[in-house]
Amino acid sequence: MVRALIPSIAVTAGLLASAPPAAADESALLELQPQFAFLTTQQILREGYWACRAARSGMGSSQIVPMVQEHLEYSGASLAVANKIVSTAIVHLDC
Repeated sequence: MVRALIPSIAVTAGLLASAPPAAADESALLELQPQFAFLTTQQILREGYWACRAARSGMGSSQIVPMVQEHLEYSGASLAVANKIVSTAIVHLDC
């Protein structure tokens, strides 16, 4: 009985391992644009995905937020704006 289950368990495990990751929810990130009208949607998405990559590489938000603010320095983004972009990206882009 147990021997009969082993192949089906192996197939199921293989299917789960090869399943595509959940889709990123860019719409949640883009909902920030009306609040931060001085930033383009491209800037918000670029920084959101950058924050995601940084988080995946092991950086903490205390390091990522100031860097995002620096990237958006000429747009007039404050630390609070950078923090909102980073936190929204990490939650909704499946970092």
